[in-house]
Amino acid sequence: MAKEILAVLQEPAVLKELRDRTMVITPQSAAQFSRFLSDEEARWTSLIKAKNIRIDNTSP
Repeated sequence: MAKEILAVLQEPAVLKELRDRTMVITPQSAAQFSRFLSDEEARWTSLIKAKNIRIDNTSP
């Protein structure tokens, strides 16, 4: 499936439509995307801990 998605993201009409919707397209392999997600999780976890950000689930 990843191969098919990468192929679709090479089509000029698809790229234009996505870019017209202000999307940034960076086609990646499954391994690259997995690494990206891991890196993002680490980055945001670090920031959340450093800033002591908490979720308040109480409703007014």
